[in-house]
Amino acid sequence: MSSSEPRLYEPLKEREIEIVRLLAGGLTNREIAQELVISSETVKWYNKQIFGKLGVSSRTEAVVKARDYGLLEQPVPAVAEPADSAPIKRKPAAAAKHNLPAQLTSFIGRQKEIAEVKERLRSARLVTLTGPGGTGKTRLGQQVTAAVADAYADGATFVYLAAVTDPALVPMIIAQNLGLLERPDMSLAETLGRFLRQKQMLLVLDNFEHVLDAAPLVTDLLAASPDLTILATSREALHLSGEFEYPVPPLAVPGQELGISLSDLLSYDSVALFVQRAEATSPGFELTAENASAVVRICARLDGLPLAIELAAARIKLFSPEQLLDRLENRLGLLTGGPRDLPDRQRTLRSAIDWSFNLLDEGEQILFARLSVFQAGRSIDAVEAICAPGLPIEMIEGLESLLNKSLIYHDEGPNREPRFFMLETIQEYARERLVESGEEQLIRNRHLSYFVALAEEMEPGYWRHNQLVLLARSEAEMGNLRAAFNWGMESGQVEAAARLAIAIHYFLYYSDHFVEGNRWFLKVLDKIDQVSRHYL
Repeated sequence: MSSSEPRLYEPLKEREIEIVRLLAGGLTNREIAQELVISSETVKWYNKQIFGKLGVSSRTEAVVKARDYGLLEQPVPAVAEPADSAPIKRKPAAAAKHNLPAQLTSFIGRQKEIAEVKERLRSARLVTLTGPGGTGKTRLGQQVTAAVADAYADGATFVYLAAVTDPALVPMIIAQNLGLLERPDMSLAETLGRFLRQKQMLLVLDNFEHVLDAAPLVTDLLAASPDLTILATSREALHLSGEFEYPVPPLAVPGQELGISLSDLLSYDSVALFVQRAEATSPGFELTAENASAVVRICARLDGLPLAIELAAARIKLFSPEQLLDRLENRLGLLTGGPRDLPDRQRTLRSAIDWSFNLLDEGEQILFARLSVFQAGRSIDAVEAICAPGLPIEMIEGLESLLNKSLIYHDEGPNREPRFFMLETIQEYARERLVESGEEQLIRNRHLSYFVALAEEMEPGYWRHNQLVLLARSEAEMGNLRAAFNWGMESGQVEAAARLAIAIHYFLYYSDHFVEGNRWFLKVLDKIDQVSRHYL
């Protein structure tokens, strides 16, 4: 691709290109849904993603842009066209300059992430590290800052925004960190722009999520200062032109494969972090063949979140790894008591998630809590049926907002339909909020009704030509089918539970769920008098 050709800032996925091509053919949302065997709501979701990536607001504009990019003629690319990776020419750097405090604990792993962020800073002037609370965005930002400060003639300045409550104060905090005084003849924003205009430096803005109204200042500073680069950390992107979002992943967690050596386990960042922090708390602790399985399961149960792992490791002076694992059923209550020199939001796992939850508006909070009823993924159709009734915001907008705020993430499911997921730790928190709202029984009953209807809708297809498609869909929904069955039995809705089990009996008996299916039918048989003859 030549430099004169237009290029996408964020490449479209294969299914999104497929939908753009159908839009270009003049098909309506309903016709596209029929063509791809998905719902109209799913098409609407894809349209929003396409419009956002192309920077347009209508179908017509999307088709024009897609044609400009050659997406309507070219085959779907296997990988996205990389951005120009040529490094920015730097002025000769003086001695390393940054205002980072000396770290009191060593930094574990993240070598891949550090390298990727450093590479991105060579070509992008605004990079935002995003992710849920406890992912380690701040610490990664600090490590990157220390690693690249020498590449900037005027060094790097790290600005902590967590304590700022008013977005209007952001210019003042940045100015203080740069050693600037306010002038009576110009605004602070103008003062910053004049100061930075001749600087070749990295400015790091940490914890930007609660002062997003100050985001236009970032654009102004970049426009005024051609050699300025900004690295931000935030639980959601700043949504500015030219921004490159880098989602910070959880730490790598080993699988449950047999025979993996202790040295191999320690090569996983999550295990290495747990062991090092446990040794600091209890000097006699070591990873052994006896406790290795429990340590791995602890890291997995905590989703590889660095904050959660550090808080768990601090409990080793009280519990063995096996005892600690047993107590993680209530991880939000157990994982407290972080170091006193940390901000309150980092001293307990609950506080870290509270921080994100409190930034949501009322409608987003309701949707977030309702989403906890699902297990192992949520389709758009299921969310619409179960969570949308009575929701004070538009459901698609709410999903997108929670996605942007790193409280959910999405992946493709069967038939490449989008499915939305929560980290288990965040889901536990959302479930508490659902109980507190008083809506738990209502939402769980909707969940049961939806999946009974879905199971009965799928039942005839198990015997037809699209059997493999339905088996894949059933496997993707197994967590929800299980949750619905268990709620039906627990709440006395035995007939609904029986209908669900009967409808998917083919799937249960011809999959890896044969033993579980037997247990389901034994439970139903114990209460068979509560099931109408019509369903037997």
